[in-house]
Amino acid sequence: MTSGIVVFTAASGERSARLDDGRGGGIALFSVYDPRREAERFVAGQLRDRPLTHLVILGAGLGYLEAAAETAVPRAGIIPVYFADELAPEGAGHDDDAWRPGNGESIELFFERVLRGCDPRAVEVLEWPAAGRAFPELSRRARDALLRVLKENAYGDLTAAASGRRWLRNTLENFLLLDAPVAGRLLDPTLPLVIAAAGPSLDAALPLLVRHRDRVNLWALASALKALRSRGLEPDLTVATDAGYYASHLLLHSGGGIPLLAMPLSGAREAWRAADRVFLFAQPNFFELELFARSETSVPAVDAHGTVAGTALFLARAGGAATVFFCGLDCSYDDIRSHAAPHPYDELAARAATRFLPAYAAAFSRAHTLAPRRLGSGRARSSEALSVYSGSFREPCHREGFRVFRLFPSPVDVPGMKNAGPADFERAARAARGPRQTPALQPLAGYPAAASRKRIVRRLLDDWLAEIGTGRPRSELADFFAGVRPDPDGGKAERLAAAAGFLETLRERFVEEWAHA
Repeated sequence: MTSGIVVFTAASGERSARLDDGRGGGIALFSVYDPRREAERFVAGQLRDRPLTHLVILGAGLGYLEAAAETAVPRAGIIPVYFADELAPEGAGHDDDAWRPGNGESIELFFERVLRGCDPRAVEVLEWPAAGRAFPELSRRARDALLRVLKENAYGDLTAAASGRRWLRNTLENFLLLDAPVAGRLLDPTLPLVIAAAGPSLDAALPLLVRHRDRVNLWALASALKALRSRGLEPDLTVATDAGYYASHLLLHSGGGIPLLAMPLSGAREAWRAADRVFLFAQPNFFELELFARSETSVPAVDAHGTVAGTALFLARAGGAATVFFCGLDCSYDDIRSHAAPHPYDELAARAATRFLPAYAAAFSRAHTLAPRRLGSGRARSSEALSVYSGSFREPCHREGFRVFRLFPSPVDVPGMKNAGPADFERAARAARGPRQTPALQPLAGYPAAASRKRIVRRLLDDWLAEIGTGRPRSELADFFAGVRPDPDGGKAERLAAAAGFLETLRERFVEEWAHA
């Protein structure tokens, strides 16, 4: 309970409240005359005339703002945030869609949970001014957490708009061509897990990994694979989720066959050709889930994160890891360096260099464009996108008994991860039981033969086209495959036509052309 909150009866006969400073003064939180009417006027004056899916009320209290909002925007989900337990109506804050300080969940994790995946353009935020004055620190935390989540959603929307069609093409082609995926246990849960990203600090971590390789599970993001192999380190698992050409390039130009690759079907087309064995997992894209359901194949469902590092962390949680050390997760540049060496991008840059644009000049220009903000007086550089990236790890790190550390951390804070030095890592490695048990894998049970996979794809595309033809399909069919960012204000007919045209093209390619392949 928050000391200083005084609840009293207003002139209208309804409850009101103030924050008492103990000296006869304080801050009036609601009107002493008619708090309900005051809340109704505030809500009516703040809301714009536009479609909303969510309305967040920062500093809600006593139920007045919530009731006014439900009347003003009856179709929107109301998300009240109470800055003091005494201000929450009875039962509020135990509801999944309301927050108060005493409900045991941080404000940051609350917003990530209730707003994950929503369109930020369809979210409105109201802050009750008196509550902001009375609780300035909590108000600032709430605003910062909300802004970060909405920014992450905005980046995700842009990615889906730009990549939705590619994800489906990849999913169908990988499903049709990949013959023998595997399933099973990916790590030894009695040992710490190291996930190697490709940031500049990976260079400093490599000697430690070499020294303690037999006492840790080692996973690599595709971008870190070449640097690890340069020191004789072969990861137990490589994780790749990106859908584009460069994901395949990283895998194919990292020094030979990859023993085990974990990826979703929506990952880069034929990236699996770089691996000896492929472990499939499903992202929560409706088309991936539907394809696996129709093929009666069960693979692990791993939450989408928007970054391969975050997805690897979700995969580690699902696999039973208790302690994870990230190395090379800088979320920043080291001066003009964005990654450890060697790296396949460096070879591409060297080949692209000319007399008029040498490789060093190109790297300098790229760093100043993509990481324009210098952090303090040191060498680290960052950007708005990198800040969103670093802030996105709070939820993947959150689980009872799940500890996540960063080795050789950069100046950029990563919420949910504790900074660790070499001594911390060595203690964890030496305390491990060891020696490491290698992944226990077997063929994925029930995975269809090639002819069955063709039939499944044909029926799936036919059913989607028939659903669009009704004019009332699921929103995903239009929003994901129209090739443009969904517009909450209209444009449904245009999106349906664009999605149908795209699916017709896929049907021609993957059904008619491949029928006799």
